Amino acid sequence: MGNSSRLTKLSVIGLLALVDQGVGWWAKIHLKRHAVLWVVRPWLGWHLLYNSGAMLSLGSQRPDLVTAIGVIGTLVLAGLSLYSKKFGLPAALMAGGALGNLLNRLALGHVIDYVQVWGWPGIFNLADVCLRLGVLWMVWVMWRQRTPRPPQWSKIVTDPK
Repeated sequence: MGNSSRLTKLSVIGLLALVDQGVGWWAKIHLKRHAVLWVVRPWLGWHLLYNSGAMLSLGSQRPDLVTAIGVIGTLVLAGLSLYSKKFGLPAALMAGGALGNLLNRLALGHVIDYVQVWGWPGIFNLADVCLRLGVLWMVWVMWRQRTPRPPQWSKIVTDPK
């Protein structure tokens, strides 16, 4: 893998984290906490929330642990994106999302969530979208590149009776 490919993936990671930070700061400045600004009522809205935990506020009692896991996860995903041919871009997408959330945790002690979708069990941000899309992309790559197994005829036993 060439240096330009690695530089592209690092750029993707940095750009996604930067855009997430920008939208998060916009939300912090222009939205009021616990008030929904509907974009398409009642399906999509802006809703400012500070989350010290992980997804759905899991681990909010231990933000230090959530941050430590975030550091490790971000480093693993960034490494996977740089050194995996098969999963490089999906991992870069996930690493950008993980880095965006990690930057919030390190700077603020919490993540800024701001998107509310009807039927979705929580409020999320652009970094969360990147994480989920990266997972879906990775699963799709694995599914698409799976090798079909030939039938194992030797295991089929016929009863002569």
